[in-house]
Amino acid sequence: MITRDKNKGILVILALFIPTIVLQSYFFHYTVDDAYISFRYSENLVDGKGLVFNEGEQVEGFSNFLWVLVCTIPFIQGFDVVVFSKAVGVMLSLLNLVILYKLSSKFTDKPWIPVLLLSLTPSFALWAVGGLETQLFIMFLLLSVNLLFENREIPAAISFVLLSMTRHEGAVIATVTLVYWFIFKKRYYKFALLFFSSYAVFTVWRWLYFGYLFPNTFYRKLVPSIVYGGAQNAATAVGSGTTDILIRFFGVFGPLLNFLVYISPFILFGICSLFLERTEKDTERKYLVTISILIIFALTMFGLWMPGFRLYLPAIPFIYIVSEPILSKISLGQKKRSKKLASTMLLVFIFLLPTTVFPYLYSETTTYSTGLNQAHINLGKWLNLNVPESSVIALEDIGAIPFYSGLYTVDMVGLADEHIAHNGFSTDYLFSKNPDIVVLISRDDEVFDPMTTKSEAVYNSPEFQDYTSQDILQFNEGYHLWVFSKSIEIDI
Repeated sequence: MITRDKNKGILVILALFIPTIVLQSYFFHYTVDDAYISFRYSENLVDGKGLVFNEGEQVEGFSNFLWVLVCTIPFIQGFDVVVFSKAVGVMLSLLNLVILYKLSSKFTDKPWIPVLLLSLTPSFALWAVGGLETQLFIMFLLLSVNLLFENREIPAAISFVLLSMTRHEGAVIATVTLVYWFIFKKRYYKFALLFFSSYAVFTVWRWLYFGYLFPNTFYRKLVPSIVYGGAQNAATAVGSGTTDILIRFFGVFGPLLNFLVYISPFILFGICSLFLERTEKDTERKYLVTISILIIFALTMFGLWMPGFRLYLPAIPFIYIVSEPILSKISLGQKKRSKKLASTMLLVFIFLLPTTVFPYLYSETTTYSTGLNQAHINLGKWLNLNVPESSVIALEDIGAIPFYSGLYTVDMVGLADEHIAHNGFSTDYLFSKNPDIVVLISRDDEVFDPMTTKSEAVYNSPEFQDYTSQDILQFNEGYHLWVFSKSIEIDI
């Protein structure tokens, strides 16, 4: 009987692989520009330059340490890093469905329901092939929670350490987990000792190597958004029209609102489940809710411009698990006459919900991929072949162009530039680097119409008058890369 149930579970999981693989095939063209930042760190590490973006500058311009290490493999073996990152992402996504099935089985005899929901989630498929660490983080999170629920203290602690090395918010999740467990379950002293000592060693090493306690991305994204962003947006919004206020509001909270609109039915089902379906696993279910809220709240503070609410994805499997009892009750708790109708309606809802997101995501990622290839990747490859290796380039989009060109890069945004991250952007600093090539962003391809405050400041600065426009590359209709240089002729 056990063997039969096990074989049935394997067949169910294999069947549930199909929807997510099909969705992934539609998004396989998509690689986000930020992924190339990690790839450049990986390549430099393999080349013996150290964990650096620019040779000789130890700046932690990434927040996915373990993924950077994973991405050294293709450079060591001679594989294409983009294809490798997608292949690993796909394999991890399928593994995540397996772990979710096992985790869900601790709460229900219908563990296939949360797995089906996740396999049909377009964003889950998208961020298996987007080039970043999303699936690796989800894998360690699901594994950590699963080990925790099995009271495997030491393996759970190790898994939480790896989670925290994948993304730093993993350390916050682990800390909240320990506090929750101390209060409501049991006190894991070995877990606490192993996790905090290991993460402390990792943190001290990073501090000694990079010179700061937090990654450069923390100082660039989180601190300005909390300390300066709120005050600046509030001051600018005063006296402005309704349209300006709405644009600012949706610019900050748009990704969160998109996420909540998609997931709101399951949040509602989860709330009903917690209050109406009392079980012996209530403490564990409330823990999943706690972690989901923590992920959503903590990551809203960072810039979430990427499509498909990427950073919220780790919360979705837990929301699906908590909502499952109500979903089962809707379909299976009816009288015989209405049972088939209820089940059919539920399945129709489950399969139709992704169609509200998929067309938009597919269109957005297709447009993005086309633009990235014809502008950023095209420019990066051309520079690699046609300009001196000693050339210096300054720009805001620091993914594909620096990766493919291999040139020393001045990051005008500050993700990989220590000075700008801690002191803010200034044209004096930029031109002290004496860039040979400057790439600015314009809304128009005929008259320079700066799209960002940094592009505007550089274009209007006295030092920039020595630079001439060499070429213009279109990313999309309202986003053009204007390539300027003092002495290098650029004609792509």
